[in-house]
Amino acid sequence: QQPLDRESRSSHVIIVQASDGHGHFALAPVTLEVKDVNDNRPYFPIETITANIRENQPPNSHVTVLHAIDYDTGIYGQLKYFMVDRSGLGRDSFQVDQSTGEVRTRTTFDFEKVNSFNFVAVAVDAGNNSATVTVQVYVTGVDEYDPTFTTTDFSFVVPEGAKKGQSIGQVQAMDEDGGVDGIVLYSFPNPSPYFDVNKTTGVVFLKMDSSSSHSSSGRSKRDTRLMTVDITAHSPLDTSRVTIAQISIDVTNSNFGLAPDLNI
Repeated sequence: QQPLDRESRSSHVIIVQASDGHGHFALAPVTLEVKDVNDNRPYFPIETITANIRENQPPNSHVTVLHAIDYDTGIYGQLKYFMVDRSGLGRDSFQVDQSTGEVRTRTTFDFEKVNSFNFVAVAVDAGNNSATVTVQVYVTGVDEYDPTFTTTDFSFVVPEGAKKGQSIGQVQAMDEDGGVDGIVLYSFPNPSPYFDVNKTTGVVFLKMDSSSSHSSSGRSKRDTRLMTVDITAHSPLDTSRVTIAQISIDVTNSNFGLAPDLNI
């Protein structure tokens, strides 16, 4: 009296009665199996599948698994997965298992060269009905390179009469990593009472006035006084590689490092 849907109910049991018309009858159960037809199309529950893989992983590394839904059962519910090659880059970089939908790499990725890929995959059923999904793969970087200072020894001078906050020089370092691993920040591993550094620009500045009060004639007779400060270059990550350089600072024109009651 109504259409049968195998996906809702795969079998039905009915009772058949046979009668001779004279009050004699027999009952027999009859099981009806509903055969499936390909009346459902496959579909992906999302339009874009996003996955990540770290750079330098060996070929054949797992990336993600494609999974489409088809409410048909039996052979009509079995799906095969394929990559739709539009740019060529996806096919050269990834492979899709037709039966399981697993996506694996074909090659090793370098974040500093290419850090994202996308390709279109298709799921096909036995009746050639299909559904597509976009696969977006991001390559994440690892901290491969140490920061490199432009020199390992910097030399600065505290000028006479310098005031708190005044810049006395700037350090610079570079990092060949990409992404956050390539961001260079600066810091003093051992804080100084006299100097500090801008963590993003590398500018070294005074934390206090130099408090110099001697005359120019007196200055020429005084021995040169130097202070050394270690400085590090690193990324914002706790696991960052670190490089140390040394700053030599001429403090002859200041009272830095002298006893408080010593008149300079």
